[in-house]
Amino acid sequence: MIFLALDNEDDRKKLLSTEVTGAWVNEGREVPKAIIDDLLGRTGRFPKMIDGGPTWHGLIMDTNAPDEEHWIPVMRGDVPPPDWMTDEQIKALEKPKNWSFYIQPAGLVEVFDEHGNLTGYEPNVRAENVRYLPKGYYDNLTAGKPKTWIDVNILNRLGTHKDGRPVWPQYSQGVHLASKPLKAYPGVDVYVGIDFGRQPAAVAAQCLRGQWLIQHELTAQNEGSSIFAPQVKKWLVQCYGPDAVFHIFGDPSGDFMGPNDDRTPYQIFRANGLHVRPAPGGNRLPLRLETVESLLVRLVDGKPALMVSPSCTTLKAALAGGYAYRRLRMSGGAKYSDEPDKNRFSHIADALQYLVLGAGEGRTVVGAGKSVKPVQTAKAFDVGRARLDPLGKRNGRRPVVRSGI
Repeated sequence: MIFLALDNEDDRKKLLSTEVTGAWVNEGREVPKAIIDDLLGRTGRFPKMIDGGPTWHGLIMDTNAPDEEHWIPVMRGDVPPPDWMTDEQIKALEKPKNWSFYIQPAGLVEVFDEHGNLTGYEPNVRAENVRYLPKGYYDNLTAGKPKTWIDVNILNRLGTHKDGRPVWPQYSQGVHLASKPLKAYPGVDVYVGIDFGRQPAAVAAQCLRGQWLIQHELTAQNEGSSIFAPQVKKWLVQCYGPDAVFHIFGDPSGDFMGPNDDRTPYQIFRANGLHVRPAPGGNRLPLRLETVESLLVRLVDGKPALMVSPSCTTLKAALAGGYAYRRLRMSGGAKYSDEPDKNRFSHIADALQYLVLGAGEGRTVVGAGKSVKPVQTAKAFDVGRARLDPLGKRNGRRPVVRSGI
């Protein structure tokens, strides 16, 4: 029996020249797919074939529920591949014919009242191995735990494994996550938020009777604006049609040139027919965070002011705690960073912030809740300020100047 710590891809060298019959990986969600691939290549090598070979060889893996972008649920077919995966990466996650997946029954099941409201939990009669656990083990685990933690660690559901303090604890999956994908509404303006950089992200939404419907997201890995911009244009037309009117807002710092390009992200997007404007507020982080927070706690005609489509896998994971203040390694109790951690969830969260700020929601935070109406100027028509349609054509309307944030 050989015990090896295989936590990251740097540990792959530990497997060199290893000859084993089989392997068991514990907590598979913490192990990169590259480790699994290398480990499979080392099985079936003991005993040697000259000595008769093994009667069985292979790999067994156990894990708590991973998040939706993990390679395990993608390979199982539980969720579609995330947008940032390349065709080559998606091809590599097709389930081999000799692989099988099994889901262990949850320790508890949810109990709902006649209105569909969650009232608590009760033991699952299908749960396995409970005779080896102390009495009331699962009931004690739920005490003082958020719903997202219970879903992942007790109900065995896909979710976000949190390691930090969520930026928006006001988010509730039961309240803000739609039960089915949110459709687009023809004739309703579309608002888009974009975060630039090498891990760009975009979020698209429509507002109906004061309720924001976050319908689509687009993310990428290791791509600059010159590659991401045409993808955004194609994505928007596919989601909303070529005749939709788009209001696109981006990171205010996007007006600076990148290290490998003499054009700014704004210039690149405009060259692709997408008129991106800097989100108002001067990139003030407190304003951005509080604007989203104000939507999460607001009701419109008894409904949440912000609803997220379940198809927005990265955004809903960010809202559920993936976008968090990093835990600091300090003595004297739990302490967290002053700003949200820069991770794979922060880019989509930033895009959402730019969207709602550009749509004018920041006025509620800084303007005592007063509504600021668009005012037409008396100036002559200025072609440089005209609004663009998704293909970059002028729509011939008079420019509108909005005061306030």
